[in-house]
Amino acid sequence: LGFSALWYFAIPFFGHKVVMPYIDRKPWKKRIIDINQKAQNKFLGLEMEAADVYENICESIPMVCQHGIGGALCIPAVLGIGSPTLQTTMACHGALCEAGWELQDTLRICWVRLLGSEREKALKPLAICIIML
Repeated sequence: LGFSALWYFAIPFFGHKVVMPYIDRKPWKKRIIDINQKAQNKFLGLEMEAADVYENICESIPMVCQHGIGGALCIPAVLGIGSPTLQTTMACHGALCEAGWELQDTLRICWVRLLGSEREKALKPLAICIIML
């Protein structure tokens, strides 16, 4: 549950405080939003407002980093680096990191779909929720 709480607070924090200000300064901001809007429409049949697509983008980047952290923790075990104790410990932390993310993401999706506002539901469309679960 510790990793679940960590990711629950860390992903939105980094999305809004680090990723969003970074993208806001870039000339390609509008282009990346347009590309994502078109892709969601074409592949998932979703019509989302640009602001909602942008918020999803800004939360997706830290999410990808989280998966990278979980995977990186498993590298010593995969490559046989270090002692067996170190390999096992790091692989277990990598697995807990991923399990924590999946638990909090599933709970957040269920919460939003059942009790969230219309805007929150727009950020977690049912088509994406079905794919994620």
